[in-house]
Amino acid sequence: MHIPVGPVLGKVWGTTQSIFNFNNVDVNRLLSTARGYCSEHYHNCKFSRLFVLRGKMKVTIFRDNNATDEIVLTTGMCTDVPPCVWHKFETLEDSDTIEIYWVALDDGDIERRTTGGISSQTM
Repeated sequence: MHIPVGPVLGKVWGTTQSIFNFNNVDVNRLLSTARGYCSEHYHNCKFSRLFVLRGKMKVTIFRDNNATDEIVLTTGMCTDVPPCVWHKFETLEDSDTIEIYWVALDDGDIERRTTGGISSQTM
């Protein structure tokens, strides 16, 4: 099976390129320019991990109570953002970052109408 690498796409803050996308995992390379920043956004279903290969970026997470959490990531550091959480990043130095998206399967994702068992009758 061959999974192609996606094209380099321009963003106002730099470029992004999908380097792996299969099933419930999407891995992107972000090349971002100092002072560039992305929109405030969230993903309905995807978790997001930002892993800085080189450079420095600030990730801001917006909480329900109007509080914010900020973390400055430098080379070798990462942070995770769960689905439905507003966030953004700002590039403090030119950066090379890997962003990994994944969808978690819910163990409780089942609704039962009956209970299984073993029948006393032969079939």
